[in-house]
Amino acid sequence: MLGYLGQAALLAIGGHMVVEHQLSIGALVAFFLYLNRVLRTDSAARPAVQHLPAGQAAVVKLRTLFSVDPSTPEAAGATELPPIEGEIVFDHGHLRPTTPLLRSCAIIDLRIAAGETSRSWVRPGRVSRRWRS
Repeated sequence: MLGYLGQAALLAIGGHMVVEHQLSIGALVAFFLYLNRVLRTDSAARPAVQHLPAGQAAVVKLRTLFSVDPSTPEAAGATELPPIEGEIVFDHGHLRPTTPLLRSCAIIDLRIAAGETSRSWVRPGRVSRRWRS
């Protein structure tokens, strides 16, 4: 509603100024574009503001869930597992590509060392791929 009133006021005042040769038509169009840009910014932010309470409620629910101790007790004779260390190796790993894009990486040679979380790799003649843990 405010947008329509602003446009009507701008049209009335700006139209009068154009008729009186105090403002060019190009300047009036620029003012309309500026007004629309300001009003569009408000309407673009509205969905984010509307979803904010739901996001806050979800965070509260997750914090409550994570603060609860598990109801299943550990077994009395449970053994402690050692930390897992090792590497991931794809040595001539084969894929079954279904699209031309996937055919470019049908054979994978990849080695990810223990503790490594990110790696870039390039096969000769192929596009670079990015792997993330």
